[in-house]
Amino acid sequence: MLKTLLSERGFRVLAGKADQVKSGEIDFIGFLETHDPVAIIWDIAPPYDRNWNFFKLLRLLRPLQHRSIVLTTTNKRHLDALVGSTTEAIEIIGKPYDLEAIADAVTRSVNAK
Repeated sequence: MLKTLLSERGFRVLAGKADQVKSGEIDFIGFLETHDPVAIIWDIAPPYDRNWNFFKLLRLLRPLQHRSIVLTTTNKRHLDALVGSTTEAIEIIGKPYDLEAIADAVTRSVNAK
């Protein structure tokens, strides 16, 4: 449903899963270079600390450094405590997911650039 909503707003939507990036099934740098996404929605799942640290390492990759990122999570309060003010994400959106809120955050992040 999120893909449909973003497509209706004019975004070209591609999907990949964080686990596929971690396992090497997706060449993340190659994916970024090939598709050049204007924004990325990234889910920080349990265990939050481990997945947040993995995401922080990804943010160091040159092709990801200046991309707009919208984070989602099932436990926003816990992630907010982990992240503090260190994130460059426009927003952290918690569960229950409001698809309009995610799409709005993507739109804001793209328009802010």
